[in-house]
Amino acid sequence: GQDGISSGYAWGEQADIEVLDISACSPDHAWAVSGDKMYFFDGNSWTQRVEPQAIVDNVFCLDAEHSWASGETGTIYFYDGFLWGNQRMTSEPINDISGTDPQHVWAAGGEGTIYFFDGNEWTEQHEGDVGFDSVFALDNQHVWAATNNAIYFFDGNAWSVQNDALGAHGISGVDVNNVWAVQDASIYYFDGTSWNEQFKIEREVPTEKSIAVMQDISAVGSSHVWSIGEFLIYFYDGASWEKQYESGGLNCIFALDDEHIWAGGRDAIYFGSKI
Repeated sequence: GQDGISSGYAWGEQADIEVLDISACSPDHAWAVSGDKMYFFDGNSWTQRVEPQAIVDNVFCLDAEHSWASGETGTIYFYDGFLWGNQRMTSEPINDISGTDPQHVWAAGGEGTIYFFDGNEWTEQHEGDVGFDSVFALDNQHVWAATNNAIYFFDGNAWSVQNDALGAHGISGVDVNNVWAVQDASIYYFDGTSWNEQFKIEREVPTEKSIAVMQDISAVGSSHVWSIGEFLIYFYDGASWEKQYESGGLNCIFALDDEHIWAGGRDAIYFGSKI
């Protein structure tokens, strides 16, 4: 079932396709991946573009000529504006990719490695013991990566543990004093100094289903942040978190700006826009 809940945005189904991740660099240039398929949005419709040789479950679109995709086999694919091709083979799953420009891109390795792309080649920048689930690059001196039990920070020179009591499935921010992360049923907020819980889903009825698990988060302003649980899209207006849309099987969300937001999951790609 679907239910547009409110808070100034209208959500609706945009394409009847199953996806695992979405990333856009403009209103008419977006990519979505679903394991064995990659889809492109040209501003009007989603169409299948390629069937990668390896499973891809995450995608990052920097601009129209620089996109990356990867997944559990460790292959990193690169799109140059014309074609997708293999750019690097790693020996571990790649769970997330984020970058600031074509010469500064990071990849989160599922066995503990953070990879860095300098515009020419991928190299291992950090070796850890626990697999990384997510990475988010704000600028070249502020990059976060997270395992299931710690958040790491890169200051432009070296990686270090920023919080050893908190893990994260997803991280997103807008400046050095406004960064968010999701883990289990909670949303955490970094104010430039420390991480603290900002919101927690309270289950009305305990169930075996993981309805309270926060899957992803995307911020485009201090008063425009979206997070996604399995059935709900939540919105932060700068003061509080509220439910904004309900639909089954949601797993990813991407906000390009405050007027173009995509969410995806087992059933469809949804699009949110201002009312």
